[in-house]
Amino acid sequence: MFVENILQSYIDSGIFISIFFVIKEILHLYEKKRVGFHLLFALCVFLSLIRISFLLKFSSLPEPWFFLFSITTLFLIGPIQHSQTLRLFGKFNFREVYFHYAFILISIPLEIIMIIYFPDQIPTVNSPKLLSSLVSVLAIFYYFAYYYYNQRMFNDFLKQYRVDHANLVKSYNRMVGFFIVFGCVSVFFSNKILYQIDGFLFCTGGFVAILYLTKFPDFFDTISEEVAKQKYERTSLNDVDLGKVKKELEHLMVEKKYYQDDEIYLDDIANELMINKNQLSRVLNEIYNKNFYQFINSYRIAEAKELILNYPKRTILDIAYEVGFKSKSAFYKNFFEQTNQTPQEFRKKNKPRI
Repeated sequence: MFVENILQSYIDSGIFISIFFVIKEILHLYEKKRVGFHLLFALCVFLSLIRISFLLKFSSLPEPWFFLFSITTLFLIGPIQHSQTLRLFGKFNFREVYFHYAFILISIPLEIIMIIYFPDQIPTVNSPKLLSSLVSVLAIFYYFAYYYYNQRMFNDFLKQYRVDHANLVKSYNRMVGFFIVFGCVSVFFSNKILYQIDGFLFCTGGFVAILYLTKFPDFFDTISEEVAKQKYERTSLNDVDLGKVKKELEHLMVEKKYYQDDEIYLDDIANELMINKNQLSRVLNEIYNKNFYQFINSYRIAEAKELILNYPKRTILDIAYEVGFKSKSAFYKNFFEQTNQTPQEFRKKNKPRI
C-alpha cells in the first residue's frame, strides 16, 4: 500500500509537470509562430496521465466524458512523429500531410458514440472491455505502420544530410513509441499493475523531456537550421542568369501581380521561372535579402498602401483580402512590421489623393 501511495503521488506530480510542459510549449509556439508538434505531444501526455490517475484511484473514470480524446490520443502520435521528421528536414507542408490527421474525424465521433451508447465499454481496472481492447490492438498496428514508415524516411534523409544528434532523435521516437504501445497493452488487459507501470513511464518520460528541453530549448530547431544550412550550401546558381531571373520575377509581381493569390507558394513561382525552389530561395536571399514570404508580403503591403490612400471609403479588411492576405491579423502584423503603424494610422496621417 505504501508503494502504491508513493506511485500515485508520483503520477499526480506528473500531471502538474505535463501542465508545465504544455505551458512551456505554448510559449515556445508563440515565440516561433508555427505549428508546435511537441505541444500536441504534451497535451497527449497530460490527458493520458489524468485518465491513468483516475483509473488507479477509483478503478474507473469518474464520468464517461473523461474518455473523450482517449482513442484520438492513441492515433495521433504516429502522425505527429511523421510531421516532426518532415519539419526537421525542411520538408513539412501542411497541404501535403493534413490527411494524416484525418483519423480524428473518425476517432472523436467514435468516442462520443461509446460515451453515450456504450459506456460499459469504457476501460476500467481489472475488467477488460471488448470494444476498448479491439481499439487498442488496432492502435498498436496503426502506430507500428507509422513508426516503420517514419524510420525509413528518417534514414533516407540521413543519407542526404549530416545530423549530429540523429541517434538521440531516434531514441526519442523509440521512447515515445514504447509508451504508446505499452499504454495500448494496459488498456487491452486492464490490469492495475500495467496501469501503474504505464503511469510511471509517462511521468518519467515527461520529467526527462522537461529537463532536456529546459537545458536545450532549441534542440530540434537547431537540427532544422543545420539541415537548412546544408541545403543552402548545395544550391548552385552557376547555371542561373540572375539578371534574367530578377527581371522575370519582378514582371510576375508588378505586371501579373502573383502576390494577390493567397495560395501562392515558393514552388509556384520557381516553376514559372524554370528554376528549383532552393535556387529561388537563394536568389531572394542574395538579391533582396528576404525570404519568400517577406518578399511576397512586401508587394502586398506596397499595393495596400496605395489602395488605402486612393480609396479612403474602402474597408481595411477588403483591401487586405484584395492584395492577397488570408486574414486581418496577418495583414495588420505585416503592415505594422513594414510601416511601424497600423493601416488606420497610415490612412489618418496621409491625406487621401481623391
